[in-house]
Amino acid sequence: LTLLISGLTIFLSLRRFTRLQNWRAALLRTLGLNRSQLAAVYLLQVLGYWLIAALAGTLLAFVAQQGLFLLLADLLPQPIPATRPLFYLMGPALGGILVIALTLPALNQLCSTAPADLFHEQLQRSGYPVRVSYLVLAGFVLLSGLFYLNSLVLSLLLIGILLLSALLIAWLGSRLMGLFG
Repeated sequence: LTLLISGLTIFLSLRRFTRLQNWRAALLRTLGLNRSQLAAVYLLQVLGYWLIAALAGTLLAFVAQQGLFLLLADLLPQPIPATRPLFYLMGPALGGILVIALTLPALNQLCSTAPADLFHEQLQRSGYPVRVSYLVLAGFVLLSGLFYLNSLVLSLLLIGILLLSALLIAWLGSRLMGLFG
C-alpha cells in the first residue's frame, strides 16, 4: 500500500512537473539543445530532487527510530539490536527505482516538445484566447498596411490576401499530411 501511494504521488508530481516544464523545454530546444541533451538536463534535475528527498527521508527515519528506541528502552526487557546500514539504503533505493521508472515516460514527452510549442504556450499564457490574438495580429497588419500603403482599401486587400494564403497553405498541409502521414 505504501508503494502504491508513493508511486501515485511521484506520478502526479512528475505530471505536474512535465506540464510546467513544457515551455522551458521548448525554449531550450529553440536555443539548440537536442533530445539527448535535454533528457540529460531533466534527468539530472529529477535525480537531484530524488537525492535531496532520499537524504532528508533517511535522516528523518534514523532520528525517528533513535527517538522511538529511547522512548521504548525502559519498557523492553532487553535492548533492541542495532539496525544494519543496508536497511537505511533500501528506502532510498526503492524510491529511486520508482522515480526512474515513472520519469521515463514523462521525460520522453518532455523531450519530444517541439520548439514551435514555445509560441503556442505564449498564446495560452497571455490569458487571451487564441482568437483574440489573431484579431490583434490582424489589427497590427491593418495598421501597418495603413501606415505603409496610405490606403484602407489596399490594407484590407493585403489582409485578405494574407488570410487566403494562410488558409491555402493550411489546406495543402493537411492534404499532404493525409498522403504521407
